[in-house]
Amino acid sequence: MTGYGRGEAVGPQGRVIAEMKSVNHRFCEVVIRLPRLYLSFEDPLRRLIQKEIRRGRVEVYYTIELESRKVAVKVDKSLAKAYHEALEDLRLFLGLNEPIGLETILMSGQGVLLTSEQPDEEAWPLLEEATCRALGALVEARQREGQALAVDLKKRVARLRELHRLMLEEAPKMVEHYRARLTERLKSWEVEVSPDRLAAEVALWAERADVTEELVRLEHHLGRFQELLEAGGPVGRQMDFLCQEILRELNTLGAKSQSLDLNRLVLEAKGELEKVREQGQNIE
Repeated sequence: MTGYGRGEAVGPQGRVIAEMKSVNHRFCEVVIRLPRLYLSFEDPLRRLIQKEIRRGRVEVYYTIELESRKVAVKVDKSLAKAYHEALEDLRLFLGLNEPIGLETILMSGQGVLLTSEQPDEEAWPLLEEATCRALGALVEARQREGQALAVDLKKRVARLRELHRLMLEEAPKMVEHYRARLTERLKSWEVEVSPDRLAAEVALWAERADVTEELVRLEHHLGRFQELLEAGGPVGRQMDFLCQEILRELNTLGAKSQSLDLNRLVLEAKGELEKVREQGQNIE
């Protein structure tokens, strides 16, 4: 589901602003945009977000305005020693009397002193607070959208169940329609067939064209879909699975059907199901 959330946290050392936006996605993907200095907080922030968001692509942008920071300085002693030995050889070669001092080594020895900034651990409470506030706003926005989607889905599932009811009424008529067509065809061919032979042929056809099992499974899947809509919660992936199962039954019904009316119902049901599937991908 789509949504937007913003959170801000202020402390003695400055402030942190978190902005989140989410778009539809089959899985959960969290993309965090942090200043380089604070990249060490990326994983804990992602875990914090994934506790609330189970589906969708979420992008988080941080604005960090903090005064406190830590600067670490390291000395590469091996490199300094190598520079000193090289400079000492050069001094002797040139016949110079001045000794090689520390200042000369530092000026000539690039990489002897290494400095790195480290984020102050006190930044975490502000990052966490801003993230939680933005996350709360995002979840509320997604819930509002989810409620609207649920209303639409309930209407479409109700129509699917009505189409299923009409299929139940239409399916038994296929046998009589086939018997009538076969009888008419035999008459046009001027072929006489005994009632027993005709009944056996119709029974054999009816066994191949029987759609009772498909209609029973279709009813079960639609009932389960209705239960998911009533239950709420993170049901998007279960809906995806049910849509696949419902489509499988509709395809089998269409393949077996010898009735134009039943085929029309199947085609309409497929159209409704595709809309349900598209909407279901927007649900967590």
